[in-house]
Amino acid sequence: FDSSELRGKVWVTSFFFASCPSSCRQQNQTIGTLYRSLAKDGIQFVCITVDPENDTTERLREYADNFTSDVKNWMFLTGEYEYIRRIGSEKFQMAVGPQTHSSKLAVVDKWGNVRGQFSWDDDSELIALKELTSELSSETEELQEYIDKREQLHENLENTIIVAPESDDSPDDSPDESFGADSDAAATSDTPEASEETESDTAE
Repeated sequence: FDSSELRGKVWVTSFFFASCPSSCRQQNQTIGTLYRSLAKDGIQFVCITVDPENDTTERLREYADNFTSDVKNWMFLTGEYEYIRRIGSEKFQMAVGPQTHSSKLAVVDKWGNVRGQFSWDDDSELIALKELTSELSSETEELQEYIDKREQLHENLENTIIVAPESDDSPDDSPDESFGADSDAAATSDTPEASEETESDTAE
């Protein structure tokens, strides 16, 4: 899976882990309700594990079967932990740790900008989430404020980062633009305020 597959689509993302004994399952059941309501309008869902050591692709296929057979429009993804942590903190501004994650659902527009965060266990926020996905689906051009943010980010990086001479032995620490079952998670930082609300469940 490559995140470029989501370009041009509105999507909802969340974090979870398969061995979570309670809240993750409830969260994904709520996402299932959203999926049944919104998938027909082209909204896609991406659930990213925070426990990649245990949540292998095979384990996630088994786990996904509890919620959906439509793995094209509702994906359960894994990858390297450090990149998952980065995509949580840098792109979605959500706290992510080993078997610890935000209880928020993030809504992302067609250009990959995070446009809102909503609590999965608050009915009023879920209504607002649905309204936002409808608004974003009708957008035909990226909002100028998000273009400006991206340009400002690039300018800040150019002004503050000293680029070392290239070396064949130097590791490449720059984030990529893909994440998923067989690849690393990448992140950008054009995002809203960080959410400090987290959930931590210890597997039984």
